[in-house]
Amino acid sequence: MKILLSTITALFLIGCSSENKQEAKEVVEETKTEVVQNIKETQNKTSEKAEDITTKVAEKTDEVVSDVAEKTQELQEEVSQTVEDVTTKVVEKTDEVVSDVASSTQELKEEVSEKTDEVTSEIAATIETAEEDTKEAAATPQIDAAAIYKVCAGCHGADGSKVALGKSQVIKGWDAKKTEDALLGYKNKTYGGVMKGLMTSQVANLSEEEIKAVSEYIATF
Repeated sequence: MKILLSTITALFLIGCSSENKQEAKEVVEETKTEVVQNIKETQNKTSEKAEDITTKVAEKTDEVVSDVAEKTQELQEEVSQTVEDVTTKVVEKTDEVVSDVASSTQELKEEVSEKTDEVTSEIAATIETAEEDTKEAAATPQIDAAAIYKVCAGCHGADGSKVALGKSQVIKGWDAKKTEDALLGYKNKTYGGVMKGLMTSQVANLSEEEIKAVSEYIATF
């Protein structure tokens, strides 16, 4: 723009003679050449700047891509390590749980075994005791206390409420211990008053077991 203004100004000053026209023509040509040259230089500079910008953009893009790739790789490695750590911890915890379960199971088995042995021993002892009691009961003849008392009922009454021969005590209401002590005393001749002679002969043939049985029977009156 400055060149064109300068050219117009020069033409105005030169005038319109033939020589001036020639000079003006030359000035125009020179101006065109200079303008064209300036345009080419501007284009070249623009092209160079565009190339520089393109290069810088490409370099920056490569840097960004490289950074992203590097960050992605680091993230993958961190994730991989985290997964590996978690897997290791899960495996360790699983092993602990399995070990605890196995230990508890073994302890439970031992407790059950011990308890089973105890129960088995108790059952065996109970069975043995029952067998011994059965054998003892079978070996010991059954005592018919009511039948034994029938001999006594003639003097003492069916329910022990009579005074035997008008001399004895009323035995109804006596507890088993008192009756048993009295009968054993008669048998051993360590007890008795006016009835001692008679009662000693009455209990002489009774065993201690029979005396105990009949005493318990009299206690029921």
